[in-house]
Amino acid sequence: MVSTSAEASFLIKKIKSKTKLGVTLRLVFQLVQHARDEKLMKSLIVYFGCGNIYTSKDAAFVYQVSKF
Repeated sequence: MVSTSAEASFLIKKIKSKTKLGVTLRLVFQLVQHARDEKLMKSLIVYFGCGNIYTSKDAAFVYQVSKF
């Protein structure tokens, strides 16, 4: 069980691929924080050893992990 005090979600992304079915499913964990928490969000990559940080349209940072 994962507990967060931010906006977090688990997603299933459907991506076009060259497989027989033509699609691949990707599991994603996403955590969103205000832009003032940039340092914290970047430290998650170091702490967990995975993930990426993206900037959203509404001046927030998104930490996203999509690989096991």
